[in-house]
Amino acid sequence: MSKLGSLVVMLAFVGCGRVGFQPAAADAEPDAPTLDGGPDTADAEPDTDAGDGGGFVAWTIGAPRQLTTADEDSDEIDLVFEAGRWMGAWHDSRDGNEEIYFAFLTADASFAAAPTRVSTSAGVSMDASLATSGSTIGVAYYDGTSGNNEIMFALLSMDATVLDTIALTSDPGNSTDPDLIWSGTEYIVYSREERGTEMHIYEARVDEAGVVTMPSRRVTSMMAESARQPTAVSLRSGVGLLWHDFRIDSELFYLRLDAAGASLTPETQVTFSEVPSRFPDMIDGQDGLLTIAFEDDRSGSREIWLMWLDPDGTEALAPVQVSNTADVSGNPAVAFDGTGYAVVWQQGATRDTGSIQFAYVSGGEVLQSAEIVEAADAKLPTIAWDGERFIAAWDATPVGGDIYASVISR
Repeated sequence: MSKLGSLVVMLAFVGCGRVGFQPAAADAEPDAPTLDGGPDTADAEPDTDAGDGGGFVAWTIGAPRQLTTADEDSDEIDLVFEAGRWMGAWHDSRDGNEEIYFAFLTADASFAAAPTRVSTSAGVSMDASLATSGSTIGVAYYDGTSGNNEIMFALLSMDATVLDTIALTSDPGNSTDPDLIWSGTEYIVYSREERGTEMHIYEARVDEAGVVTMPSRRVTSMMAESARQPTAVSLRSGVGLLWHDFRIDSELFYLRLDAAGASLTPETQVTFSEVPSRFPDMIDGQDGLLTIAFEDDRSGSREIWLMWLDPDGTEALAPVQVSNTADVSGNPAVAFDGTGYAVVWQQGATRDTGSIQFAYVSGGEVLQSAEIVEAADAKLPTIAWDGERFIAAWDATPVGGDIYASVISR
């Protein structure tokens, strides 16, 4: 779920100070302080809109835990639970330059060990996207060492040792917005590539040993216009790919690819709101349907929506409006627990930063809404499910930037 590349192009983030952030003593310290400096056993009171909810049991929002310290300027974590382990990758400047870091996490949202530095370049490295084969770990990101941004791929062992780093692009145009998946046989990186005056979605493929099996190539057709923000899901046979495209207003488009990367469907427009639909996050959800969280202005304000597609890109269920506020809601992420969908997003007076919100959606209804953290300077949340609990993570900027996480459980 990678968004910072587009945000760097489109936005200027403005950090707002907030009293009460407490730095951790060390990254690996299991008793890192909470967001308000209080004990980490205090749970947020849920604001449920579920009514009787058919026996619905509300989720408890654990107190936010600070993972990185205030002098590290840490931003945009990609958090996953794969191969039975919690993993996170992000960028920060603890060593004097923006670099990519990786860490395993525990089920209580603490670092299991001190983070590993992944990138070591002279340029700025940002926008990490994470996946694992179960035997190795892949981290994709972009790096500006060459004078423009290029897509990099780092291969790690399952003990977080960096085995290799590969440049996947080398074009004079900027390459950003990486989204990395494991297909079952290889790592696939989708990214936004600038080629002259055009902007398209490209892919590159790397095997489990770090060998490039497909050099970077264009995926979207020449009909695409300013394509960006790719998000991909590995299907039983092939890949489902979604992105934000300006060819018709500002809408989302979908393409199904076979295992070799050939198109199985046309590039299909899947939103028709005639107002901006953007910053999608797509996962494999219930009954084989693809579930997409995105921001959209169709209701008259910028809100978070869920929609469902079959693997060929046909709408399968009616969209659900998740947020409903006078504030700006944006940058959503979604996870599936086998029954319903946990959605997190940032909400504030502007789209730069805000508070972090949570909602649980099942059966086409929003059964619970809750605020994870009330802050004016939090942004870019992510969320994953491990079979027993969700963990949400985000970054906030009380003094530069830090990564926070919260356990959401019953």
